[in-house]
Amino acid sequence: MTPLKKMLTLFCLTIALNSNGQVIIKGYIYDSIHNRVMVYQPINGFCNTVIENPRWEIKPDKNGYFKFAIHLNKPNTLTFRIGLRPVWLFVEPNDTIELIIDVNKFKNNSSNGGIVIKGKNAKGNEYFNSFNYQPGKKLGDFEFIVDDSLKFHKTHDFKAIDIGLAKVTERFDTLLRSSQITRSFYDLVVGGIKQDLLASEIRYFIVSQKSMSFNNGVKFAEEIYKRYPVSQDIIKSSIFGNIIAHYYYKTIASDHYTSTHLADSTININGKEAFINRNLVFWLYAPTDIQEVLWPFSLIQLKHLFADSYSERDIESFLMLNANSPVKEYLKPPYFGTFNITGVFTDSSLIKIMPAPKSLTLQNFIETNFAGKKLFIDFWASWCAPCKQEFQFNRQLDSFCNKYNITRLYISFDEPVMKSSMLTNIYAYNLKGYHTTVNDDLFQDIKNDFYPGEQFSIPRYLLVNENGKVVNADAPRPSSGNELLNVMKRDYKLH
Repeated sequence: MTPLKKMLTLFCLTIALNSNGQVIIKGYIYDSIHNRVMVYQPINGFCNTVIENPRWEIKPDKNGYFKFAIHLNKPNTLTFRIGLRPVWLFVEPNDTIELIIDVNKFKNNSSNGGIVIKGKNAKGNEYFNSFNYQPGKKLGDFEFIVDDSLKFHKTHDFKAIDIGLAKVTERFDTLLRSSQITRSFYDLVVGGIKQDLLASEIRYFIVSQKSMSFNNGVKFAEEIYKRYPVSQDIIKSSIFGNIIAHYYYKTIASDHYTSTHLADSTININGKEAFINRNLVFWLYAPTDIQEVLWPFSLIQLKHLFADSYSERDIESFLMLNANSPVKEYLKPPYFGTFNITGVFTDSSLIKIMPAPKSLTLQNFIETNFAGKKLFIDFWASWCAPCKQEFQFNRQLDSFCNKYNITRLYISFDEPVMKSSMLTNIYAYNLKGYHTTVNDDLFQDIKNDFYPGEQFSIPRYLLVNENGKVVNADAPRPSSGNELLNVMKRDYKLH
């Protein structure tokens, strides 16, 4: 293999579905930083964008060749992840699709950079990935048309919704008319996009309550669903299925409540009481086949963001209702961490809480407390959702730090009044290492020394060598996997 070929990271996939519903994924990958290539396999016919199972990781041989098989009974949307980059593919029986992905072009901030797709529905799949590259853009475009231009939230004229949906998805209509995508692709993919956009309107009326009372908002949400029915196929096979189902069943559940804050519930199941968290109670109104898959998907996602609010009690209640759920094997670590502040599942001896620093500079704080140590510093806060999302990738990073004797230091940007929440999160997420909080002087020093002239944001990660020198003030996030580990090897001069 030539050096040039090694530098150009090409990722080739061929996907073939035979008449028995088997999906064969094969091809070559040449990757200079050894990205993980994951397939999020559908579960019970549901598109899966939540469960990353190590058993489904694509592991190429020494020549970069790999082969992977999936069984599907009907059209579905497959999710792949190459490093941090997601790729979505609509597939249907007897398709043959080739993917060519140049990972080096992922960082060009291009919507479809590095991705070439060949085969049936290729143009549709390419545009679908481009369309989803900036998730907020399609919603912003839709809201601009529907409310900013046509004032739907004031007039409640459904023509505005029709115009908005048609305008945002018009490129797919062009592809359908020119026979570049199939009707099955259009119905599932575009149907999912439209229901995802409509979910934003449902949220406006029954959660935001900006223009009417809660009860009237629920009635209006029900009217939206009468005009734009939700299909079970879209809930199961769209990458937006979870969010679509969330607002659909929340609308049904809201008919039984007087406020958008659905109440915690206790129900009796075979003589036993089951506690249902208010943020999950709407799943009680979904059919069993949907409930037993999407409910735990939601629970796992909520655990990543609010680990201190969900525990084994939530798992036990779900399993009392859905003992045979196909997702139950994932309701345990590392997918769902059952840590709690009592230390039952956390080795609290590995979590060291330090007093608030008196140091005026980060350099002085490091010299005083960590002389001679290599440090990995994590800037975070209990209110920072992206910070907490990164904690699910700590397992690999902790292992690496232990191997190379690197000390982990978490510096929280929580205000003193948030100390209780900060401590709860530290134990809930099992953040092994040293912990302290930033004071005003330390914050100004960090901002002026390492991020002058830019708006400071978290999470941020700093690498400090054994001489107390910051060798990288903007290291990759833990979710980058091997990218971060390779940077750490380089900057710490590890062998």
